[in-house]
Amino acid sequence: MALFLCLAIGTVLGSYMTLLGSRTKVTMRSESWNESIAVLEAGVEDAMTHLHDDLNSPSANGWTNSIIGGQTVYSKQRTVASDGSYYSVSIYNPLSLTPAVYSSGFIPSPVKNGSYITRTVRVTGTNPPLINFAFAALNGIQMNGNGLSADSFDSSNPSFSTNGQYDSSKTTTNGNIASVNGPVNLGNHSIAGSLYLGPNAASSVGAGQVSGSIFTDFNVTFPDVTLPTAPGCC
Repeated sequence: MALFLCLAIGTVLGSYMTLLGSRTKVTMRSESWNESIAVLEAGVEDAMTHLHDDLNSPSANGWTNSIIGGQTVYSKQRTVASDGSYYSVSIYNPLSLTPAVYSSGFIPSPVKNGSYITRTVRVTGTNPPLINFAFAALNGIQMNGNGLSADSFDSSNPSFSTNGQYDSSKTTTNGNIASVNGPVNLGNHSIAGSLYLGPNAASSVGAGQVSGSIFTDFNVTFPDVTLPTAPGCC
């Protein structure tokens, strides 16, 4: 009886220890799984900075190009912690209006030496040209006068133009206006389109002055204008 009792107690204790070991491994793996998000986010920020600062030199700052699926892809890998974690990030179509960023974060596995726990995300960027707006400004916009409207036309579409020319009776609702810092005062005018404001930009907009939506997340960079160098100029 004593022998069987000891065997039963040993079996229960062994099962309990196995359960504790499994729970510990699951917890450690879950922590590494979550840590990989922070690492891959660093890769996304690196890619976004590259798209912003090096758009005309996509191979600058350690980015390498390769051909994947018939298109040129720019990639970079960087170790971001002393524990050996790192990210690997790739940019597809960097010169397009919707570049795609794939970033993977690698964390050393706490349960198996030489292995990594990894997660990957895809981020689709937007790089809309300013031609999408009737006019856009870094700072304030003040509209004076009466009765005018910011609208648009399509010279290639007879429904929205006459012989390829602007016709006030055939306008479209793409007369968007944007300001990063504001303020924006429409006066007595209206917008046949949407108003795009930066997060801190104030505006004076009355009811019915904007036919579309009012967005408050407008964030673009206006590059400085470089004067051309004329022959013989100082």
